This record gives sequence, structure tokens and C-alpha cells, in this order.
Amino acid sequence: MSDHHAHAHTTPDDDYLPGPASSGYEHTDAHTGAIIKFLAWLTALVIVTHLLMGGMFSFLQHQNEETSARRYPLAETNAQRLPPEPRLQTSPTKDLVAVRAEENALLASYGWVDKAAGTVHIPIEEAIRLATKGLRSRPDSTAPGMVPFENANATLSNASAGRLTERRRQ
Repeated sequence: MSDHHAHAHTTPDDDYLPGPASSGYEHTDAHTGAIIKFLAWLTALVIVTHLLMGGMFSFLQHQNEETSARRYPLAETNAQRLPPEPRLQTSPTKDLVAVRAEENALLASYGWVDKAAGTVHIPIEEAIRLATKGLRSRPDSTAPGMVPFENANATLSNASAGRLTERRRQ
């Protein structure tokens, strides 16, 4: 072994030259003891890190279960709460179809408008048929203070709100 160290190396590549027959390994190999120590510490660090992360995950999951319970159980009910009026339409097309169907059913049926006053509604086709027959809907009576339209002295004005009044001569 002393023969190998006795001669001087002239270049860095001289380390790769074949050594004496007595040497059993290359002198440029890494130290296996240091590599084994590094791998042992790395394995221990990975195992400790996984254990710490598992413990932290369990702690946070347990903390979430405690805080996710209903804080105000009386405030929540099973019934769906609607916002105050006016509400936005969720399906305007369906709403319009429903309104038109309700109106058509009302226009095509008989019924009371005001039962106490004796006012009824009839289907449109029936009303048109009766109107073309000449059936009068009200008796011919004029309210007091009203002048019939046939009167030549009667006139309409903006202030009369549609009532006929007599023209005054000036």
C-alpha cells in the first residue's frame, strides 16, 4: 500500500489508473458508512413527518366536527323559507301559462262577481250571442241629475269627468 502513495500523482486522472494488486477496492468510491447514516436519518425524518401530519389531520378533523354542529338549531326549520315579496320569477314562461289558463277558465265559465248585488259573469261566447240578439243588460233609467245624450244642449267637457251637463247660455 505504501507503493501506491509513494509515487506522486501528476494528474487527477491518475486516481483511475489500476492500483497495486493488493488493493481490493477503488480509492475513489464513496464512503458507504456516511451514505447508510444519511439514508437512516432520511427514513426516520420521513416517518416522523408522516406521523406528525397524520396527528395534525386527526386533530383538525376532530376540531371541524365540533364546530360544524348547528349553532342555532331553533332558527332552522325543515320548511323552505321564502324571501319577502316581491320575489323574482324562477320560470316566467310557466307562470304566464298558468295565468292564461286561469283567465281562460274564468272567461269560459259562469260565476258570481258579487252575490250580494246579484252580479254574475257569463262566458264570452254567450255574452256575444246575447248582445247580437239585442238583449239589454240594464233597464232604461237615467240617474238623477244626468241629461240624456240625445239632448242637443248637453255637452262633455274635461271638467265634467265624462258626465253630460247642460250648456249654459251666456
